[in-house]
Amino acid sequence: MARLKKMFPFLVACFMIAVGIFFLASALLKTGLLNIDPAGKIWIIGIAIVLTGSGVVFAHMARTGKLRKDGPTITEVRTEAVSGLDSKSLLADIAANDPKAEVRRTAKERLEELQAQ
Repeated sequence: MARLKKMFPFLVACFMIAVGIFFLASALLKTGLLNIDPAGKIWIIGIAIVLTGSGVVFAHMARTGKLRKDGPTITEVRTEAVSGLDSKSLLADIAANDPKAEVRRTAKERLEELQAQ
């Protein structure tokens, strides 16, 4: 599973390139797989070039590490925001109903702090 997560950006890039090449070949070579009107041929060629170019750029970004996460996660931001809340009713609702255990735990701790004051 870890290997699949590591290879996923490259799989997406290869798929984009393959679809772009397929569209380009269908527009230029009349493969019979797609019936393209002569008026729409320029649009299909443009889409093919954009898909192929995007796939190449995406593969390059994945290879050089520019697709890595940067900054705090959503859960970290929510946990920090919950730790600064003063509304007991909102904290109780978050502590009871939030889908993330870390946010629920932070809300419970903050609620206990407020009740102790």
